[in-house]
Amino acid sequence: MAPHFEFASQSNSSLVDLTQHLLKACRHRVTRPQKRCRHCIKNNSGPARTHSALEGRLTTRNGRLVHRDTYLCSGAVDVEKLLYLSRRELYSIAQDCGGNVLLDEQWSYEICHPTFRRQNRYKVTIQYSATIGRSCWPDTQRPVQLAKAKGIAGLMTILDRAD
Repeated sequence: MAPHFEFASQSNSSLVDLTQHLLKACRHRVTRPQKRCRHCIKNNSGPARTHSALEGRLTTRNGRLVHRDTYLCSGAVDVEKLLYLSRRELYSIAQDCGGNVLLDEQWSYEICHPTFRRQNRYKVTIQYSATIGRSCWPDTQRPVQLAKAKGIAGLMTILDRAD
């Protein structure tokens, strides 16, 4: 409903009232866009799992690592490749800590289409966690539950990566 103003009198108090009414009418809230878009794709690997090649093998467990990567992609999102990259980074951290295998692996991701929708860009946040272990068997060098990873079809270009 539009405010109604009367300009009949020019007294000082009515001028103040008129100013206050004009200020109230002119004030409007500019809402900021939400930091998280409404059109996000979220997925995870489910409960923590160890690769079948390492199950039942003699391993020692040292500690749990959690690693988060943020990618800015253009054109499409190939979640499998991004999971490989995140796992490789987590594996190198585990090697620095004295481990040679990753056990009880778990991942989750969120694909957001930014509000500016410029050049078909996507922001992908991947969280990968695993337990550091030592084993005489080699690491499988691939993420668990890759069949659950669903991306956006097309040719992906990684524009930026942040840890």
